Amino acid sequence: MRLMPITAYGASKAALNYIVRKIHFENQGVCSWVLSPGWVRTEMGNHGAEVVGMERAPVPLEQSVEAMIEKIDSATKEDTSGTFQSFDDTKREW
Repeated sequence: MRLMPITAYGASKAALNYIVRKIHFENQGVCSWVLSPGWVRTEMGNHGAEVVGMERAPVPLEQSVEAMIEKIDSATKEDTSGTFQSFDDTKREW
């Protein structure tokens, strides 16, 4: 399997995670969390899939968007803020 050259992409994601978590702890009135759209069937997602030998990315765009809108609409400071979640209800540990 060929690895994708995404060092800068990965580093930017790590920085974003840090910033979002910091906002959560330092701003009582702000709901701040990381929401991953998944590996979505976009031009970038499909290119990445092809690089690793897949036909296309696994998550349809519409499915990702609908799930993210639902999560955004129901987000609260108490239950959502400060977490790292995926569109499919997966909560990830920091």
